[in-house]
Amino acid sequence: MEILVTMVISGIVVLTAFQFYTVFNKMFFQKNKTMEDGKEIMQFYNLLKDDVYLAISLHSPMNELIMKVNDADIIRYDFFDEYVVRTRNSVADTFDVKIRNINSVKDRLTGLDNIINMEILKNNETFPVIIVKTYSN
Repeated sequence: MEILVTMVISGIVVLTAFQFYTVFNKMFFQKNKTMEDGKEIMQFYNLLKDDVYLAISLHSPMNELIMKVNDADIIRYDFFDEYVVRTRNSVADTFDVKIRNINSVKDRLTGLDNIINMEILKNNETFPVIIVKTYSN
């Protein structure tokens, strides 16, 4: 009888520990996925911001962004439905982010785009982005 009671109590303890492990493991993987998504958004944003800073001219025709760094160096962003492709010197990077509501504002003095406004969508969350390009006089 004592062995039977001990086995039942041990079974309850092991079952509780297994349930705790399952819940903890699920929460860990959800948090890890969220962090990976955030990392991809930050990489995209930082690269775009750095590219805009380096550019001497900025144009944004429909669903693309073209930046001229110098006479031989052009950076191009193509915005597709579910991802963004960045091309520089025949090297392409793909970002798994969805871009919505891309707008640009032209500088009155230069006629070039100087404000890029967009929304980044990832896992049903929206991240607004505004990047300002200042042209030297």
